[in-house]
Amino acid sequence: MLFRSVSQSRYKRHLYGLYPGTHVTLTQTPAIANAAKKTLEIKGDETTGWSKGWRINLWARLKDGEHAYKMYRELLKFVPPDETKENYTNMGGTYPNLLDAHPPFQIDGNFGGAAAVAEMLVQSHTGYIELLPAISKAWNTGSVNGLKARGNYEINMAWNEGQVTKLVIKSPNPIAKVLYNGKYIQGGATAVMPIWHKKKKQILKPYDFLREYVKKDYKKIDWYTFSDPAQSTFAVLLLGHHRTTGQLIFFDEIYEKDREKTSAGYIWPSVQSKRKRFVETVDSDEWKNWYDPAASWFQVDVWDRFQEALYPAKKLKAKNEKDLNSPISRVKDFFAQKDAVWIGSNCVNFIKELDEWSYTKDGKLPDVNDHCIDLLLYIFNNIHISVTPEVEITYEDKLERGQSVAIANINDLLHEAGLQKDPFMHLGNSLVLDEKENDYGDEWSDSGGSHFVPSKRDRLSKKRVSFDAA
Repeated sequence: MLFRSVSQSRYKRHLYGLYPGTHVTLTQTPAIANAAKKTLEIKGDETTGWSKGWRINLWARLKDGEHAYKMYRELLKFVPPDETKENYTNMGGTYPNLLDAHPPFQIDGNFGGAAAVAEMLVQSHTGYIELLPAISKAWNTGSVNGLKARGNYEINMAWNEGQVTKLVIKSPNPIAKVLYNGKYIQGGATAVMPIWHKKKKQILKPYDFLREYVKKDYKKIDWYTFSDPAQSTFAVLLLGHHRTTGQLIFFDEIYEKDREKTSAGYIWPSVQSKRKRFVETVDSDEWKNWYDPAASWFQVDVWDRFQEALYPAKKLKAKNEKDLNSPISRVKDFFAQKDAVWIGSNCVNFIKELDEWSYTKDGKLPDVNDHCIDLLLYIFNNIHISVTPEVEITYEDKLERGQSVAIANINDLLHEAGLQKDPFMHLGNSLVLDEKENDYGDEWSDSGGSHFVPSKRDRLSKKRVSFDAA
C-alpha cells in the first residue's frame, strides 16, 4: 500500500525532459518516451492543480489527444465555491470564478491548463512547427488565432474534420519548417522559393498570350529545349530567352510517366509539334536542344531518327541554396525581378513542382518529384543570363534591333547616365543580398555583385536607370 501511494503521487520531476524540456520525444527517443507514458499510466489521473496541468501537457507531448482532453475536462469540472477545504478526493476542478480548485485554489492549474490547450494545438520543440499534434475528436472542427511557436512565429489557423484548412503564419523570419495534415507545407513558409508564391500571379501567363507576345520579337529570342530522359518520368521544358530583355519564357512542357512512351521515338515528335505550334517562323535548326548527359542513348536515338543534334547539359553540383553562386540562389534572384520570367499555362507539372518545392523534415532540399525543377537548374547552369539595363532613353539609339547587349553598350549607357562603371566591371555569379532583405525582397546590395541598385540620387534623377538580373 505504501508503494502504491508513492507511485501515484502527484510529483513527476523525473519527467521534466518530456515536458517542459525537449530531451525526450516520440521520434528521437521513443524508448524513453514510452517509459514516460508507462509512468503516467501507473500514476493515474487522480490529481489536482499544478499536477493536473502538468500531466495534461505531458499527454499532449505524447500526442495522446484523447487522454489530454479527458484530463482537461476534469480540470474544468464544476466545483461549488463552498468546497474550499483541503479535500483532494474529487480531483480538483474549477470554481465559478474560473479559478482552479486545488484547495483553496492554485493559479498553477489555470496556467497549466491554458498551456496544455496550446500544446495540443501547436508544438514546436523538435525543430519544426507541428499543427494539431494532439487534437481530440471533440475538437474536430475549430479555429485559433495568435498562438506563438518557437522562433517568433504567430500561428492563425482553422481546421475541419481534424485537417488544417486555413493557415497564416506571421513572422519576421523568412523560413519556417511546418508539418500539418501529415505532410510539410506546400507553398507555405517551408517553400524553397517564397518569392514564387508571392509573384505567381504575375509570372503565370496564358499560352495564347505568350504566342502573340513572341510573334514580333521571335528573331530576338534564343529557343531551347531541355530534356530529362528518365525512364520513370520523361520531362522536357520548352522555352525562349529574349536576348535584349533577358526574359525567360517557358511556354510548354512534356511530362510523360508511361514507360512505354518514354522513348525518343515517342517524345521527340511531340517536342517538334509543340515547337512548331508555338512559333511557326523558327526552323528546327535554330533550336538549341540540351539533355541530361546521363542518358546518352537519347542523344544518339534523336540523331539517328530525326537528324537533330542534342548537347549534354553541364552537370549540376550539390543543390546548396546557401552558396550564392549556386543555381538555386540565381533562380531565386531571377524570379524576384519584375517580368524576368513568364511561365505558360500549358506547363502544368512545372507549376505544380514549383508549388510543392519545400524543405524536407530535416531542413534539406527535396530530391524526389522534381524533374522540372532539375531542368530549371540545368537551364541556369547552361544559358548565359546576362545583366541588361532598363533605360528611359531610347534603346534603338544605342543598340541595333535584335542585337544582344554587350558589355561595351552597358558601359556607354552607364557613362551617359552618370553612373559608376565598377559594379559591371566584375560581371559574374556573385549575388549579394542586402542584409535587411530576404527571399521576399525587391532590393539588392550594391556591394560587388552582378545586381546593382543605383543611388537615391540616380533613382530620382531625370535619366533614371535601374538594373535587373536578366
